[in-house]
Amino acid sequence: MTKNNKISVRQIFIMFIVITLSPTIRVFPTSCAQFGKTAAWVGPIIATACLVLLTCVLTAIFKSGKFRDLGDVFEKLTGKVVSKVLLTLYLLWATLLFLLYIRYYAERPMSTIFPYVNIRYFIVSMMILVFIAAHGRLEAFARLAEIAFIIFIVTFLIFFVFLIPTIKPRNMLPVTYLDAFPALKSAFPVVSIFGYLTPFFFLGAQISDKEKLFLKSKKLVIFLFIISTMTVVCVVGSLGYRTTGRMPMPFFSAMKLVNVLQSFDRLETAVLAIWVVADFILIVAFALIIVNILKSLFRVTEPKHYATPVVFLGYIGGIYLAVGRFELEAYSSSILCYTLNTVFGFGVPLALLGIGKLRKLL
Repeated sequence: MTKNNKISVRQIFIMFIVITLSPTIRVFPTSCAQFGKTAAWVGPIIATACLVLLTCVLTAIFKSGKFRDLGDVFEKLTGKVVSKVLLTLYLLWATLLFLLYIRYYAERPMSTIFPYVNIRYFIVSMMILVFIAAHGRLEAFARLAEIAFIIFIVTFLIFFVFLIPTIKPRNMLPVTYLDAFPALKSAFPVVSIFGYLTPFFFLGAQISDKEKLFLKSKKLVIFLFIISTMTVVCVVGSLGYRTTGRMPMPFFSAMKLVNVLQSFDRLETAVLAIWVVADFILIVAFALIIVNILKSLFRVTEPKHYATPVVFLGYIGGIYLAVGRFELEAYSSSILCYTLNTVFGFGVPLALLGIGKLRKLL
């Protein structure tokens, strides 16, 4: 652990993994099944290769030591005008995701165990926690993510062990060269979520060894590969791609197939509690990213002053962003959402690397 409220790039990657766990359960099985059919499980494999490429690109950008954070990269490689445009676009994208996940968090308990509670209660509770976290030390938040990471590892491993006997190979095989295009399509939603790694580097001034991202993230990339692939394999292998592709939450339906967990309904509250922790880390992470984008955009020295308006925006947007869960699902599973995530997560860093090489700044 580093001093002066700085954190390591390994901690950043752990935070990134934790915030991808919620989309991994909710998005990956359904979307991969819809796009890839029997080759759904190949999607996370292809996406992991793209993630490795992204770590190489970000490492190449920051290894020179010339840049404090991603906002500094924008300005020095593209100029002030283009930099402002890019920062504004990233601000809009990060804010949309921030509000989207606040509403997702609030909708989940309402649709399961608290159907008669006003949604404002859940949003206010989360925003109070976000306000406290945003005014606290990044180091403390990183430690919380590390603890959550360990809990999630244990939880996922237990679930996978129970789910493996329910997997039917016929639901995933055979996969031939004819499935190459569906497999590539199934990678698209996974790649879009993996693109969330890029905006973490708006926190770059607080990351002590960001130039070592590729070296420090190898084992964590392998872990993320195992988690994402096994999630799709277990769910699609148990339910089949046709059933999985029609269900909004197939992971929980697959769990009910396990004889050992016949009382799974009783465990749903515990599972949702773990999921709430993941949502908290995800929402706080995007709040911190938004605050640091605003810092770069308006050149302020104390970005925490923006925490209050960001939290207020989260409350208003969380309430009025969508009428209900179906609207959220429609957007988050749309090609537009996947494309925006991929462009901002992968396309822009690749373009920046190319510009830096051409201008001989990298």
